[in-house]
Amino acid sequence: MLLGLAGWVGSLAGLRGDTRAAGAEWSLRLWQVEEGLLENTVTGIAQSPEGYLWVATLNGLARFDGVRFQRVVLPPSTPGGGQTLRALLAARDGRLWVALDGGGLVGWAAGSTNVFTVAEGLSGSRPVSLVEAGDGAVWVGYSDGTAGRVLAGKVSRFTAAEGLSGASACELACDAMGQLWFAKSGRVGVWRGGEFVTLFRVPERVLQLTAAKAGGVWVGAGERVFRLVEGGEPEPLTHLVPDLPGVEARVIFEDRSGAVWVGTATDGLFRCDAMGAKRVETAHSEVVSLAQDAEGNVWAGTAGGGLNRVRPRVVELQGTAAGLPLATLRSVCADAAGRVWAVTLTGELAREEEGRWSTVAMIEPGSGLEATCVAGDGRGGVWVGTRRHGILQLSDGKWSPTRLRVGTVPSPVRALFLDRAGTLWAGMERPGGVQRWRQGEVKLFDSPVSARVVRAMAEDAAGRLWFGTSDGRLLRLEGEALVDETARTLAQPKPIRSLLATADGALWLGYAGAGLGRLKDGRFSRLGPEQGLPDDYISAVLPDGHGSLWLAGTHGLFRVLLTELQAVANGRAERVRPVPAERDDGLRNLQANYGNWPGALCGGDGRLWFPMRTGLAVVQPARVRRDSAPPPVLIERVLVDGQPVAMVAGARLSPEHRKVEVEYTAPRFSAPESVHFRHQLTGLDEGWVEAGTERRVSYARLPAGSYEFRVSASAEAGVWNATGAMLAFNVAPFFWQTWWFRLGAGGGFTLALVAWVRYASFRRLRARLQRLEQEAALHRERARIAKDIHDDLGASLTQISLLGDLVEQDLASPEKAGGHARTLSCTARQLMKSLDETVWAVNPRNDTLGHLLDYTGQFAVEFLRVACVRCRVDFPLQPPARVVSAEARHHLFLVVKEALHNIVKHARATEVRLCATVSEQALQLTVSDDGQGFAVAPDNALADGLRNMEQRLAALGGSCRILSQPGQGTRIELEWPWPKS
Repeated sequence: MLLGLAGWVGSLAGLRGDTRAAGAEWSLRLWQVEEGLLENTVTGIAQSPEGYLWVATLNGLARFDGVRFQRVVLPPSTPGGGQTLRALLAARDGRLWVALDGGGLVGWAAGSTNVFTVAEGLSGSRPVSLVEAGDGAVWVGYSDGTAGRVLAGKVSRFTAAEGLSGASACELACDAMGQLWFAKSGRVGVWRGGEFVTLFRVPERVLQLTAAKAGGVWVGAGERVFRLVEGGEPEPLTHLVPDLPGVEARVIFEDRSGAVWVGTATDGLFRCDAMGAKRVETAHSEVVSLAQDAEGNVWAGTAGGGLNRVRPRVVELQGTAAGLPLATLRSVCADAAGRVWAVTLTGELAREEEGRWSTVAMIEPGSGLEATCVAGDGRGGVWVGTRRHGILQLSDGKWSPTRLRVGTVPSPVRALFLDRAGTLWAGMERPGGVQRWRQGEVKLFDSPVSARVVRAMAEDAAGRLWFGTSDGRLLRLEGEALVDETARTLAQPKPIRSLLATADGALWLGYAGAGLGRLKDGRFSRLGPEQGLPDDYISAVLPDGHGSLWLAGTHGLFRVLLTELQAVANGRAERVRPVPAERDDGLRNLQANYGNWPGALCGGDGRLWFPMRTGLAVVQPARVRRDSAPPPVLIERVLVDGQPVAMVAGARLSPEHRKVEVEYTAPRFSAPESVHFRHQLTGLDEGWVEAGTERRVSYARLPAGSYEFRVSASAEAGVWNATGAMLAFNVAPFFWQTWWFRLGAGGGFTLALVAWVRYASFRRLRARLQRLEQEAALHRERARIAKDIHDDLGASLTQISLLGDLVEQDLASPEKAGGHARTLSCTARQLMKSLDETVWAVNPRNDTLGHLLDYTGQFAVEFLRVACVRCRVDFPLQPPARVVSAEARHHLFLVVKEALHNIVKHARATEVRLCATVSEQALQLTVSDDGQGFAVAPDNALADGLRNMEQRLAALGGSCRILSQPGQGTRIELEWPWPKS
């Protein structure tokens, strides 16, 4: 059916209206080369099933996860090196198709790539459209007016012979039923029966097509937008720019809400619906590609302005352009009719109606009235606090002649608050002053403590009134008096800038320098940067009715889930995850104003109003996308020692690796900064490791074993992805960690242990034999000594016998006989002593410390008694059971004997003291006398005796110390360390 212009061009004319700018309704965020985009001309946009946004540019193909772009290298056989891309298509089977300059068409999927070129029959002209038909065929429209098709791997080309006559480019689209449509040289039709059949004719030569959800296709023709349905009449939608010739549609697209978006060659982007067309701001006036992601964001690719994300604006900053007399405000409120009122920094009063602000004249023009704060009076009017004229009331456009004030010179009003009972409360600049106006009566409440200005007020769920001061005092009204509750809050009070009472009975406090506080059920909790807040100067706190609190502070405006705040305050969580509004809506350098009350407004229509230093921030929480489902998690690549490796299930890594890195992501485009991750490497980590926003983790030299790497993500809703992504792999062992090496090493160790035990046994046996041999040799030696003694005894007895004979011979001479008898007697006694000493020394039964001390003491007493010298012995009564060898006993005895001999012979002493001290380390013997002493050891026989004593002790490893002073006696200290076992 061919239709001319008559009959529907007129209906289009009836739809002409004003094209309105939509800058206040839509927020724009840009990604350009500086943010990682490959090139600022974006020719195609598509989202794949796994969640990536694929971006085609004149410098190649990239995938985008909301945070970073990653170049995707096309096969080397791609014409032109796969750089200059003109169109992009995400097919239903998950394959990605790209059309390139020079006739190239690439179907790309993980592990599979198809490349089609001019050699297979494609046109070498510039591609202008790329679509998938209902039968799975991929169609390409070209600037030379021809079309190409790839079906089941076979390429076909269609020209004028198949109905594509004319010189203009061939635009293609596929409707909701899978029917292929074309537009070319003022003709619009369908592909049917192996040819292109024209159904409609239009005057415009350049047309753009897109599928219409209601059926048929949308057509962008110059500045007109209309829908065509096979067998029906054209349905006009709107005009882009009425009465402005030269508008040329470059791309057209219908979003999921049914709105039609049109990108033009020189006039930017338009959103069209039944209400008309609205211009939407973009970074460049030429828009060449459009798409919508799964989260509802609209993406516009421009010819030089980069990648543009467009979505409903959440935060709008109003200033003088909106009619405010000054952008910086002190106070804001709403009256009972929903009108918003504001007081500027310079004391002017303004009112907002239907999106525009107007200044409201103060009473008595020229009187110098300066407004400081404003609050609704509950009856359609407002109370206005002033600096020097008390509180005024404006109702029905008229100022009341009655002024509320205390004293002849009223104090400046810093805060106003109307409680649920309709009572007006005012915070005065007079320190600690709170005034109440109720039923025409005024009452002044003084603070129970020295407090500064009251500048925040709230009424909690139980109806109790709370007041916050500029020096950190928290006051509560109890009966007709103020009670100081500061001790229940911070240990060191900080200025209170805002108060908010929530329905759960909690009171939230915004501090200057201490973050956010919560007082609930008598328990106080504080949240600051260490708990995740981006700011510890909180000037305003408001609920949004959707489960979040919005906070305004020195570092801007942000929102936090109330459940997260409560979890941290109750100790169930450690950190919150705020979402900054600046990044969300392209706003920068926002800083909240403070000092007057009310300092923010929760409007009846759900909008939130925050006075900022640079304007009035108006938040529309209803426009915030709230998706409780967590984002999908993907493992992008694995690097081993810095080199990417293909990691399939059960992959095996070399044991010689030094570092394993895993890069992962979770595509998210509405608030990508709110995505948080946690990961766990089973076999190494004991539990989940919180990674925050980090999208990479590294492990240094993993030991041999089997591992499973798991990663999960959550967005601002705080719900973690239950399945996440998982990668299983193994780390091969070194050869010495293998089972066969361990088995061999175990066997070898066992054999070595047996050999060692056998060797040790033989060694102990040999040692025992050596010990027995030594003992036998010792016994033999002792026997020999005994034998020698016996022989000496025989000689001595012979001498005694001879002396006896001499005595008999000289009986005639009594003197000679007496001399021989005395000699004989002395020789016999000496012989007996020597024999006794020798036998004692060599007798093994005497090898103990007790025998040594007993024998030595007995000898000393007997020896000194003969010499008429008194002897005192101080030995332990029960000496420890220590073994003392025959050699040691012999030397120690001879040393003591030599000392006693020297005392008797040289010291002229009357008393000798012999002491013994036994410790764990040594035996100490001390011989001291009260003789004449000496200053220098003599060089005679006495000196030889002293040297012998030192030599004997040295031979035993001991020491001999001689102390003497003339006239003070002599002290000999002997020390013999116990031999080591």
